[in-house]
Amino acid sequence: MSRLPRRVFLMSVPTGCLAAAAYGIGAPVGGNRDSANTSGSLYPGFPGQNPKLVEEVVRYSHFDIDAVHELITDRPALAKASWDWGFGDWESALGAASHMGRRDMAELLITHGARPNMFTFAMFDQVDTLRAIVQANPGVQRIHGPHGITLLVHARNGKAERVIDYLESVEGAHVPQTNKPLDDEQKRFISARMGMAAGMTRRLGSWRCATACSASSAASARLAICYTSASTRSTPPARHRCGSTSGSMTAVSPKC
Repeated sequence: MSRLPRRVFLMSVPTGCLAAAAYGIGAPVGGNRDSANTSGSLYPGFPGQNPKLVEEVVRYSHFDIDAVHELITDRPALAKASWDWGFGDWESALGAASHMGRRDMAELLITHGARPNMFTFAMFDQVDTLRAIVQANPGVQRIHGPHGITLLVHARNGKAERVIDYLESVEGAHVPQTNKPLDDEQKRFISARMGMAAGMTRRLGSWRCATACSASSAASARLAICYTSASTRSTPPARHRCGSTSGSMTAVSPKC
């Protein structure tokens, strides 16, 4: 069997393939499943993740550990997935578990490769780790987590007494997020999108919450736009509960 000259080989192979080989990048064990759709075939956007599954794992990471376990067992890469709820409100599956105080959910996600951060450490009551982060990065305690939830609230939801005591003495660990009011065009667009989201959720047969800024010019309060299907897989937690269980759409102030 003849061998191709090195120069001819390099010219015939796409640069991206060479880069992947050089840095050891490739499909992980079970990698083909990570971007599969529910029928088992490859998602058309492979090797990217299926957005439907990404949204599901982040949503269920708030309250349904069995659903999360099923999703990440079949597709481990979903444990690291993040979803954009709008307005730059990115949330990872672990971020959801962390602000809900779900230690069990967070531990499950971490064992499957999720990346913990200071919000997770706060919920876990790892005060020495959190103190070191804040001391090494002055002002980092002012950064908000998903949905504008503060570092201190993560600790409170996790009943992390040592971290709560520490953060209550740190300036800026519980400063509410300020939202910019929407202009008229943005308000019209959001209204249309919310209607579309309700229809999609009805087809999926599950509940969902998305966040949006209010239209008030006097104050930009944060609202949770929720839709609850009559055929929910699991009851939404009280702090996210929508105003109706009959399939109607409602807007309520979040209590996270």
